[in-house]
Amino acid sequence: MSSTNVFGKPITAAEYPEREARASAAYGQIDADEKKTQVKDYVRKLKESYGDGVSVLAMVYNATGESIHFSTSKDWYGKLYTDGGSSYPKIIQNGQWGGFLHIKSPVVATGSEAAVVYRAKPNAAGDGADVVVAWDDSWAPGSNNRVYTEIGGGEVCGFGVGRDKEEDRFEVGFGEQLRDGALLHRFHCAGQLPLL
Repeated sequence: MSSTNVFGKPITAAEYPEREARASAAYGQIDADEKKTQVKDYVRKLKESYGDGVSVLAMVYNATGESIHFSTSKDWYGKLYTDGGSSYPKIIQNGQWGGFLHIKSPVVATGSEAAVVYRAKPNAAGDGADVVVAWDDSWAPGSNNRVYTEIGGGEVCGFGVGRDKEEDRFEVGFGEQLRDGALLHRFHCAGQLPLL
């Protein structure tokens, strides 16, 4: 599987039959074959094409031991930069980097605040996992930029991502259905991705 915004050779079950071994191998090969440099160059070219304005040059590395598949996204401020066919990576295999550019809304003074959700395949017990990457890159001078990642447990019916401004953090929730990103039921679970 090849995509213009996914970089690196996948680390697969053919090489490492156990998921944990695949994840460990992927984590140890974050910059093998210059794939990290390639994704950085890719998002920088997107930024150069876009020009001035608040934007998030996003790079996502998969070291979960499985492929992750694009599930949904939510924009609070800004939008995905899609010129030239750019998109969220549809599939990021274990050991690969994916890259994209999220930009401010046109004309208005806003930042870039959004979330993207990837789905990992179910384990032997049938439990899947959602991988959330969320960010807030404010346009206001002196504001702090924030990023949030979480790997959640299996989902029953739907997935929602919300934002709690009072507690100044992103929330992840599982619920009966997604309604424009509204948090229907709050549920936090263990797990993390390495932040590089």
